[in-house]
Amino acid sequence: MSFKPELQITYKAILDRARDGQVLFYSDLANQHGQDVYQARSFLGKHLKELMKICYDRNWPALPAIVVSKGEEILTRNRDKFIQDAKSVGYTVRDEVKFLEAHKSQLFEWAATASDTLTEDGVIWEPASDLIVGEDRNYWLVGSSDSGLIDQTDRFVDEGIWQNGDDGLFLERVRSVRPGDRIAIKSKFTRKNDLPFENNDKYVGMMSIKAIGTVLTGDNDGKQIEVKWDRFIEPREWYFFLYYSRINKVKNGENELALLRFVFGGEKQDLDLFLQQDFWREKFISSPKSVLSDSNRKADISNNNKESDKVPYGISDIIDDGCFLEEYDILKMLKKLKSKKNLILHGPPGTGKSWMATRLAKAFVGTRNSDVIHKQVRRVQFHPSTSYEDIVRGIRPNADGQLDLIDGIFLKMIDFAHENPDSKAILIIEEVNRGNPSQIFGEMLTLIESDKRNKDEAVELLYSNDDDDRISIPGNFYIIGTMNASDRSLASFDRALRRRFAFEVLEPILDDRWLEWCIDTCKLDRDVIEKVGKAIRELNSSIMDTHGPQFLIGHSYVTPSEQNNIDDAVEWFHEIIRTEIEPLLQDIWIGDPRSVKEQVRKLKKSV
Repeated sequence: MSFKPELQITYKAILDRARDGQVLFYSDLANQHGQDVYQARSFLGKHLKELMKICYDRNWPALPAIVVSKGEEILTRNRDKFIQDAKSVGYTVRDEVKFLEAHKSQLFEWAATASDTLTEDGVIWEPASDLIVGEDRNYWLVGSSDSGLIDQTDRFVDEGIWQNGDDGLFLERVRSVRPGDRIAIKSKFTRKNDLPFENNDKYVGMMSIKAIGTVLTGDNDGKQIEVKWDRFIEPREWYFFLYYSRINKVKNGENELALLRFVFGGEKQDLDLFLQQDFWREKFISSPKSVLSDSNRKADISNNNKESDKVPYGISDIIDDGCFLEEYDILKMLKKLKSKKNLILHGPPGTGKSWMATRLAKAFVGTRNSDVIHKQVRRVQFHPSTSYEDIVRGIRPNADGQLDLIDGIFLKMIDFAHENPDSKAILIIEEVNRGNPSQIFGEMLTLIESDKRNKDEAVELLYSNDDDDRISIPGNFYIIGTMNASDRSLASFDRALRRRFAFEVLEPILDDRWLEWCIDTCKLDRDVIEKVGKAIRELNSSIMDTHGPQFLIGHSYVTPSEQNNIDDAVEWFHEIIRTEIEPLLQDIWIGDPRSVKEQVRKLKKSV
């Protein structure tokens, strides 16, 4: 919307009179514009309606409420026009007199703190000191599209809503949104060029903030929120610290407060605040190897030391390998692993738990060198028959066929950690709760706790040939476990064990990142893969409604590897349905073949 200078005059004239608690006559307003009231009446009528629309869009009191004319007959006629204009721009008017008086009263109070300038972007900024996440108000960042891929910002703003979509995801988050909460529409993307800082020719994650508003009412079905939106003239771009899910509640923290001040407080982003943090400083500011001089490069190669033998591997490499999580989410996982020492990835099947565990281990060690990984990262899988004797220590046949006391993989990795204090030792345990973890870990259950990683906490093992044989776990030993949330055969994961692990939930990701990977890397037809994504989201919505989130279908089922050559995407998807998804549905809808048949029919018909 373009704001003419005359509209600023009208706005300021109303504001000044409202601050004195008085009405403003048409003749006075015409004089402010240097015109006779009779000549200006038609012009001012359209003018005030335009201002009424601005007030409605910004959730202000209706400023034209205090503009009247001298004379009872004219006053009544202008009141009628005010009500007509109010209804036409969107106000709900049940009692005309009460509506007019209410807006006058609100205007007199509002004017005391209102800005003297009708700014072009029209955003109602909150004072930065008021931006505190607490019991009275939450702040939400929501996607610009619903469960599809088309930007719905204009429709959301025009209709005064925000919609979650029909795929059944994030229902509980939407239900927790309360009237009075602040909300902002964002979209996410990456950019490499024309950035206001040095980025070493690397892609930078960004969010575009398109609109902010105030929540009017929530919806118990978790699908729609009523919002009073303020539209931005130009989207505002934010770097680094991003939120990626369709709906996100902003939490407390230094980075979070900086984001809130940018979105709702109108402040510029302090780029240095983020570039000084290790994660972004190392990625964007540290000099890449390509800028080494020839002499330095030759010297670096000729050194051939342990460090130069490593092939670096980090968070960006996980993304490049096909991870649909965002960089900061991966960083949080690595931080949890570092502080807690023990991390479990859990979620429904097909969400990439095993895949992610392996790559987290590589990134934590810092290399993809297979020789280094083979020494520092070991993998084992629990099952119902797994025992303490298998994993920790037990009496088993040795190489000569004689019974002997044999250390399991757990103690072997502990020994490696003790012998190599400058290296990380990581044990990946697949399906950690398919066995009986408390029985399998035994005394290790105490020692794996992060604050007991020292020799003072050493304990004697049940199986030992030496009275002085005591075991402690050093601080450079880590555990990454995976856990399938939908497995009905799982043993209980007791509280004592739970509190020793940090938990990260992996969810199905079928958004634009997944779509572009399938198109660009796997060379799948865009039209087909868009339909596949929509079909799986709709299936997950049905599963969520009837069985819960632990039975959702993960994105891995419909994400081919780079090596797959798929000539016919439709045939590929139908084969996935027949051999992988249909057996899952039969397990989900046990004893209900009709529902399974119907879901399979919908999937096949979708593509």
